[in-house]
Amino acid sequence: MSGAALANQIADFSHLERAYADVFEKYRAKQLSGSFDVSAALLGGKSRDLTVSQPSHESTGEPASVIFANTRLVLGQLSLSAGSNNQLSIVQAQSDQEQRSLTIQGGQLRFSELVSIVRAMEQQADLIGVDGFKVPIAIWADAELVLEPNDHLRLSRSDGAFVANFGRLTVFESQISGSGSANLREPDYRPFVATAGTGIAYVKNSHLESLGFGTTAAFSGVSLLSPGLYQPSESSVIQGNTFLNSGPVSVKGARGADVSGNLFLESIGPGMVVRGGEGAQVVGNTFVAPTGGSAIRVTDGASGTYVANNLILASSAQGIEVEGAGAQTQLLGNHIWNSARNGISVSRSDCTYVDGNYIFSAQSRGISLSSSRGSVIKNNRIFRNQSAGIHVTNQPVGTKTRLMGNQITANRVGLSSASAADLLMQDNDFSEQFPRLLEGDLIFQSRQILQDLHGKQFVTLASAGVDQFALPELACRNTQAQEG
Repeated sequence: MSGAALANQIADFSHLERAYADVFEKYRAKQLSGSFDVSAALLGGKSRDLTVSQPSHESTGEPASVIFANTRLVLGQLSLSAGSNNQLSIVQAQSDQEQRSLTIQGGQLRFSELVSIVRAMEQQADLIGVDGFKVPIAIWADAELVLEPNDHLRLSRSDGAFVANFGRLTVFESQISGSGSANLREPDYRPFVATAGTGIAYVKNSHLESLGFGTTAAFSGVSLLSPGLYQPSESSVIQGNTFLNSGPVSVKGARGADVSGNLFLESIGPGMVVRGGEGAQVVGNTFVAPTGGSAIRVTDGASGTYVANNLILASSAQGIEVEGAGAQTQLLGNHIWNSARNGISVSRSDCTYVDGNYIFSAQSRGISLSSSRGSVIKNNRIFRNQSAGIHVTNQPVGTKTRLMGNQITANRVGLSSASAADLLMQDNDFSEQFPRLLEGDLIFQSRQILQDLHGKQFVTLASAGVDQFALPELACRNTQAQEG
């Protein structure tokens, strides 16, 4: 690469970094909203096509009825999908002495109809107030609740309200928010929206605010919970929404969940968590300043998770964290800037494919890979991270990790390792990675990189693996056909 080309490369990286910083400043100035086109801001007017179609509101049959059920019964149904952690806190948060929940059953109900029904009840003062609904709302398996444009479902924090969906919840161009002062009985409590069992959620082009508490997936904010054998007839879709000051969107055990084109601002904990399940799609989202966790976390054996084209700014932990995931996680084309720890961290997650990501200015490493067989790190742009651009460690003896076509520029050190086993390398560009190319147990092989800074020749950098974790090499499925 010529000197002029190198200068242009650094200029392009610096331009992108300024673009990230500009978006972050718009967030700080309260100028980001669901209508802000982040991709256009970064790509010079070229926006992503994330068309959101309006769900059908056609009646599915008889109008639903609304009856009372005991809140403990509703929580019992939730526990089948989510366990019983934090349930005592929810029971104690209830202001209604009779522990009642409004349950929708046997058909479809619009939100405006639900409000009219409740206001006509003799006990309406105990059910709905200035902060919205004061009791939980449960949607049974044979029912649907529809929120139409401009509807606003407010859930009273001080009264312990929440939504449990076992049927179908459709939310389009509307709002759901936790409302009011802190709960006196359980100060940490905040309302949540949980879809469980065979339930289905369509949440599109809406605003969700101040939802979620605790560490249990069901109560974290907005959750999709289907860990059992009986899966919903359709995958849930959460698309084109703004999440403000809420806990994570949690997908636990669900198959094919689509979380795309959302804007996450000031997430409490991670912005998005995938726990178990198969084939979740996390695409085209923007995460700004999540606190208390990584922006995106994939864990608990989740397999075939597709994480692509997300923008992550100023995460308080990792940008993307893949820990204990199943095989075939794909991390493609994500832009990650100024993470407090690593840009991308992968551990105990075999057959992970990390391709085409832009990772800038992490406070630690750009990409960290540990105890993960059959993984590929290729075509990434790794710039100005405060530790190693790529770090590989604790790989079982005999593991072959492929590093191909990465551009490693202006990091504190280019590539570091500790028990990395075999690194198969080609077309990695270290030409602007001076003075420190290698670190750790690879440092004495720096000459191989110095002789070919653009990586035109295939080389293997060999170091010790971890004997106690010696395992056979995996034959991972080729994921390149799934890119795009």
